[in-house]
Amino acid sequence: NRDKTEFSFQSLAAKVWSDHNTDSNTELNKTQCKEYFTDMCKVHQYDFEMSEDVWDQIFTMLDTDGNKSISMDEMVDFL
Repeated sequence: NRDKTEFSFQSLAAKVWSDHNTDSNTELNKTQCKEYFTDMCKVHQYDFEMSEDVWDQIFTMLDTDGNKSISMDEMVDFL
């Protein structure tokens, strides 16, 4: 089932990239990634807001290589 789960997360990450990667490169910058997370959370809570401190903590967890952007692999690993 691990392969099916990874495929599902890969599909979700591909959707994130198609919806939020406005500059068509292989990574999301911090702003693009925050837009995705905010949109995702608003699905569950309409008036969702996230402080910059909280976002900085989340982004640090996502950005495992420390290059200040999120690759699709980093997103899939996080999911």
